[in-house]
Order: sequence, then C-alpha cells, then structure tokens
Amino acid sequence: MKNQMNAHDLLQAARHIPPPSQASAEEYASLCEILSASVTRSMLNSPHIAELIGGSAHQDMMAENHRNHGLFLCVLLRHYQAEYLVDTVLWVYRAYMSHGFQRLYWQVQLETWQNILQEHLSDKAYREISPIYQFLLHHQDDFARLSQEVHQESTNFHREFPI
Repeated sequence: MKNQMNAHDLLQAARHIPPPSQASAEEYASLCEILSASVTRSMLNSPHIAELIGGSAHQDMMAENHRNHGLFLCVLLRHYQAEYLVDTVLWVYRAYMSHGFQRLYWQVQLETWQNILQEHLSDKAYREISPIYQFLLHHQDDFARLSQEVHQESTNFHREFPI
C-alpha cells in the first residue's frame, strides 16, 4: 500500500514534473477541442458511465468538465506551476464529488485522456505531456481524500461560524 500524501507532499511531487516545451504545449492547444470531445465521446460509450458520474443527468456536466480540463491544461502546459495544478485539482475533485461523481470516474477519465493524447499527439508532445497525467493518476486517491478532508473542514467551520 502506498503512503498517503498531504497537500504539501503533493505539491513537492508536482514540482518534479518537467514542464513541456512550448511546441508541445501549442500542439496540445491546437487540438484541445478535438481532445476533449474525443474523451467525452469515449466515456459516454462506457456502460457504467451513469454510476461513475452520479447519474445520467450529469452527462452535460461531465462534458463541461472535459472541456474545462482541456482549457486548464492549455494554460498549465504553457505556464507550468505546481501550485496551480494541485490547488485546481483539489477544487475540481471537491466540486464534482459533491455532485455525485465517484473516485473511479477520475481514473477512467485520466486513462481515457492518456489514450486520446497518445492517439492524437506527436510522440514528442505525448512524452512531454503525459507525466502530468501519470502524476494525476498515481495520486488520484490522495486528491480525492484531501478534497473531502478540506470540504469537511470547511463545512465544520461554517457550522461553527455561520455567516
């Protein structure tokens, strides 16, 4: 069993991800809409998609998440900052899990992104960008757990100090 990481540990690990070249970032950006649409199409073909996203009513929300993911990565790849990556991913997990998205959704989604990227990007761009996805996949349980701990702390704070 791997050790659980706290947010500081995740940040330190994210700082070791080498930023991609500008050429690879631009290649990703030029395909962003195609990539996110391909991920959505692939995931909608999964027989278990409703369970992964908290019901079939969330399909539009899932598609929007994939579009936002692509746009976020466009910015991150051009201007890599570990803090931006970790903080944003924690927020995304917290927001989507509060709507019923399951932990397994992120594994399936990130694996789908990797497959789609490998299919559409040049070998060089894929090699430079995939470490971010590998990091997210490797630490998905940590992100999910930490996002819920932060949510619980926030909820407890608002109960004690209502606005």
